[in-house]
Amino acid sequence: MSGKTFVILLLCWLFSKSSSAQSSNYVVLVFEESYRISMHGTKRYLWVLPEQKLDDSLLIGCLLTGYFTKEVLIKCTKGERMNVFNILPEETVILGDSLRQQVQALRKIIKNHKKKIMSVRFDWTMGQRKTITIYGVPVKGVFCNGRLDRFEEIEHDYFSTVFLPTGPFSFDEGFWETDYGKRLLRQDFSTVPYDKLGSRTFYRE
Repeated sequence: MSGKTFVILLLCWLFSKSSSAQSSNYVVLVFEESYRISMHGTKRYLWVLPEQKLDDSLLIGCLLTGYFTKEVLIKCTKGERMNVFNILPEETVILGDSLRQQVQALRKIIKNHKKKIMSVRFDWTMGQRKTITIYGVPVKGVFCNGRLDRFEEIEHDYFSTVFLPTGPFSFDEGFWETDYGKRLLRQDFSTVPYDKLGSRTFYRE
């Protein structure tokens, strides 16, 4: 059996394992950063807040949806620490069609169902202005979560959880009518270091 065939079979097994895992409730937080004067447009960063942690807005983690390799996913599923920055040349981004479809479905839910929680504006001299708008998207689904490699934790000063989407996902329609949902709309997320992992948490609509 070739190495490529083994990897594809392994990823299929990982996806089937994640699909059979119990679906839980989460809130995806979208941090939109825009400048009045900018050549880069709006940047969006994704974080995840498990519903059972809604009482503590500090217990959240970065969500990777666009750039992680098969090795990162395998390590996450096995409960091992992940290396998401120093990608080796032989590593690939092959995730398989099924998992790729789940990631795309999650992105679509985020785009179509985000609800504004708050916004913060920073003004500087010479007319420059930065606005951070924070949205919430309640979802039901399965995420793999784990920790960064110890060196990367220290290098990026990030010691919280990293989430990888495995799916399947659906929009939690009744969430905003619950006590948790109403409380979330009053939470202050302005102190979250949303760009801690830089481009690894970028999300493009």
